[in-house]
Amino acid sequence: DEEMHELMSEIGMCIGIAFQIRDDLFDYGVYDIGKPTRNDIQERKVTLPLIKAFEHASKKESANIRALMKKRKKTSKDVDKIVSFVHESDGMEYAKQSMYDYANGPIEALNKLPDSQAKQDFADLIHFVITRKK
Repeated sequence: DEEMHELMSEIGMCIGIAFQIRDDLFDYGVYDIGKPTRNDIQERKVTLPLIKAFEHASKKESANIRALMKKRKKTSKDVDKIVSFVHESDGMEYAKQSMYDYANGPIEALNKLPDSQAKQDFADLIHFVITRKK
């Protein structure tokens, strides 16, 4: 029915956003995820952890990091500065909390449904998305 379709659409969107935030966190974390890390930084992609870090930082600090982000070829020292900036400016914590918030909406919605294998599968998927290491 239409209501169930809307609910599933909303759940899918929230899971997708949580998945993307988790992926963004990998770029600033210390993980062995089976793929190159720091790619978003090297490719000059501005993701949620960095956006939030800019909001909490001084204008001077933000300007320095923006200049590093604009560089086409970044040294490992440049990348380390950007990663440290995101950690020190609470970008990681904000992004983690946002990921959990996006995951909690579908969990609450699922709790309204009768128990079923599909419901359990969705709950397992949500748990995987927010805890995955790769």
